[in-house]
Amino acid sequence: MPALVVWERLIVAGDDLRIISTLTLLLRLLQISMISYITHHISHFPHEPSIFVLTGCISHEDNYWSWYTGAMAGCFVTLTYGVVGAVVEVAIIRISGMGTPTDVEERSRMLVPLCKFDMVPMLIIRIAGFLFAIYALTYTDQICKCAIHHHHHPSEFNSSSELEYEDDDYVPNLKSRALSACPERDWYVMARILIFTMACDALFPTITLVVVLRKRIG
Repeated sequence: MPALVVWERLIVAGDDLRIISTLTLLLRLLQISMISYITHHISHFPHEPSIFVLTGCISHEDNYWSWYTGAMAGCFVTLTYGVVGAVVEVAIIRISGMGTPTDVEERSRMLVPLCKFDMVPMLIIRIAGFLFAIYALTYTDQICKCAIHHHHHPSEFNSSSELEYEDDDYVPNLKSRALSACPERDWYVMARILIFTMACDALFPTITLVVVLRKRIG
């Protein structure tokens, strides 16, 4: 069967894409499940930004809410392009099975635009989503490690914050609350797994695109 031509002739034919698209679809569904799980936990998380301000981990509560707004927006954007990506893969799977091994003109006419859409615009969005996820997780690591540090080193607690409270039992209790204000381990690990799949989802298509364009330029 003739190879599919997307800018340059690929090493796969139209119907060979069914296997690749099926595996990619499974990855998309896994990502959609994980991002839905993470979004649910972020939205239902007991948000107490004052704890991080009092422990000196962030300078102002607005910083926390900026993180929260950005994290939720990032989750919804990731979920949206994950669903769009899944729809694209389903379309590729269905179109790849059309026609006969020798009658490929109509099939290629529909497959090529889909492949180009998946290889450029969607790839750019996936890379942007991956970079944002790295930033969000790094920031979360930073403030939570700060909270844990204050929990284990109470003598280093911000003295200026202590002066605001006359209750001697409040500060130790605050440190315990600082730990509970950080993400639970299960969905925190899930976020790391999601970022790993996003990295693979950005790296391998980028390599494919570079190889294709290099052949075209060369």
